[in-house]
Amino acid sequence: MLPGSAQLSNLVAGVEYLALLGLVAAMAWSGLQWAIASHSNNPYHVQAGKIGFVRAAGGALLVGASAALVNYFWHIGGQIR
Repeated sequence: MLPGSAQLSNLVAGVEYLALLGLVAAMAWSGLQWAIASHSNNPYHVQAGKIGFVRAAGGALLVGASAALVNYFWHIGGQIR
């Protein structure tokens, strides 16, 4: 183990937490936009809210699965001879 790896791990975990927090806020904002625009019959903002919600949900999925994805590809890469 390298010196400072524990601090680097804590830093990465903090960045991951902030990213997820921001993505949850984006999902809430887009969902609110979608609901209000749907209620006021504004198709442009309904579509923008839907797209924003799906993008934020996809980003949260990627951030949450990032450690598993890195470990998976690290394992696959280790099998190459």
